[in-house]
Amino acid sequence: MEIWWINHHARLPIVPGGTRHYNLAKELKKLGHNTTIINGTFDHLGPMLPFKEKKHIHNPIKTKYNGVLFYSIPTPKYKGSSSLGRVWSMIIFMLKTISKLKNTPTLKRPDVIIGSTVHPLAALAGLILAKIHKVPFIYEVRDLWPLTLVELGKIPSRHPIVIFFSLLDKVLSKSSSTIITTAPLMKTYYKSKFHLPEGKFLWITNGSDLVFSQKNTLNKNISSPIKIGYSGSLGEANGVLELMKGLKKTPKEIVRSFQFHIIGDGPQKEEIKRLAAKLNLNMVFHNPVPKKILSEKLSNFDVLLVMLQPSPIYRYGISLNKIADYHKAGKPIAMIGRCAANPLDQSHAGFKVNSLKELPALLRNISKATRSELIKMGEKGRIYGEKNYEWSTLAKKLDIRLVKIAKTNTQITLKKEGEPSRSRLKSPVFDGNIR
Repeated sequence: MEIWWINHHARLPIVPGGTRHYNLAKELKKLGHNTTIINGTFDHLGPMLPFKEKKHIHNPIKTKYNGVLFYSIPTPKYKGSSSLGRVWSMIIFMLKTISKLKNTPTLKRPDVIIGSTVHPLAALAGLILAKIHKVPFIYEVRDLWPLTLVELGKIPSRHPIVIFFSLLDKVLSKSSSTIITTAPLMKTYYKSKFHLPEGKFLWITNGSDLVFSQKNTLNKNISSPIKIGYSGSLGEANGVLELMKGLKKTPKEIVRSFQFHIIGDGPQKEEIKRLAAKLNLNMVFHNPVPKKILSEKLSNFDVLLVMLQPSPIYRYGISLNKIADYHKAGKPIAMIGRCAANPLDQSHAGFKVNSLKELPALLRNISKATRSELIKMGEKGRIYGEKNYEWSTLAKKLDIRLVKIAKTNTQITLKKEGEPSRSRLKSPVFDGNIR
């Protein structure tokens, strides 16, 4: 089966950031499916291309990794995740994607098109192209727009853009053959708002492709000070700046027992660094790294940190990349914040508190835990990670649904035409070489 997967911000495996679509596509390749990922050439979170741009790019760029083809649409550069420049980039990506792919002289014609948020305009491009090519459309929801923007306080609920995105979300969800969700309870939002049937949903959480050299990576001796690691973005929604403020209120004799390591980048990074220096915190900052290097980084820490800002949006659960990576790392996890269907309630792989007010208690519990207790927590996490976050397992779930959609679509085509039609499910495969 030929799959087009449209996601403006899909990242190549050689650059830092989440590689959900690449990993799923790589595993789908093993199951007989060829995937082309349509993304943009620029992202405010970091580099998107395998080379440094020396001049303006006019035409889409093709790159290939382990049989997964990336078709990168030229998009304008901008600064800031909430800027008008980003909105303009979204619009340009949608229009260029439709323009370049309404005819397919350079790509194989798709059997199915998946349109992925964030942002919904990328998914809209997928729906329009699915209509043009007369193939099924799958709507992948990785973030509930515009609900997330409203509940995080970014924009008023009656703002015209909220109304627009709400209508667009309705069209996309009702026009799709399947809705893929990343958080476990997202489907309840669509079922209640648009009265969609249970069978329309497919939950595929974010997985992890991190590989560790040994089953249990906990250091033989707990570090002194204890090393707590964080990996991820450094923005308002990630809560690291709030953590700093919480450490300021925590007794110094507790804080002195820990060394904090921050891996990542984002709009708040410089402010976080300044505050760390002002508070004289034992905090080390690391630049973002590709996934193949992240394994080594995480192995050096004793405990791994997750921060959830207080928000009602977490009533639908979470699907943070770091949750999958941390479990696979076999390290105890320290979670600050509340969410429905909390993975730690199932894995029992660490410590959790509901808010930053409990930060002193959290740090005390970590410092009092014995090496044996920490090893057991990490081992439980590793086992849970291997069972729930392997990309091969997640891809098989998607494969089952794709085959079902293909059969249904073929039956509909036969019914309309009144005669057997040639199936396109056995298209020639890519050669699998990196180009």
